[in-house]
Amino acid sequence: MGWAKVLLVDNEPKYQRHLSTFLRMFDYKVFVAANGLDGLDKVQQERPDIIIMDPVLPVKDGISLFQEMKRDKNLNSIPVVMLVTSGEQTDVVRQPGVSGFVAKTSRLVDIEKRIRHIVEDKRSQKEKAVHHRSE
Repeated sequence: MGWAKVLLVDNEPKYQRHLSTFLRMFDYKVFVAANGLDGLDKVQQERPDIIIMDPVLPVKDGISLFQEMKRDKNLNSIPVVMLVTSGEQTDVVRQPGVSGFVAKTSRLVDIEKRIRHIVEDKRSQKEKAVHHRSE
């Protein structure tokens, strides 16, 4: 099992393969979904450490999926990074609770660094909370 579970929700098969193959080289366990409805099923089944999601998806768009997750106490703490084109960034940034965004045209190494930073930060916060409760 990889050091972190990533759910990639994107409807472009070539991009899914490209990013998921790259992330697996860094020992991530990657799950993919092609639309928001499948994304919701995967997030409920797999409980990923982070979700990388295109806001423009068929069946259920990424923003609707994100908002539904934020209303669910079992899913609302999972960080979500939106994959965007330059025109989408303004709308995505306005969504409260989005952990960030990366341009689909970003270098894969930059996307991996962003994912690693967010996952490590979340784990560090969990460890501090556990340590604080045990005092």
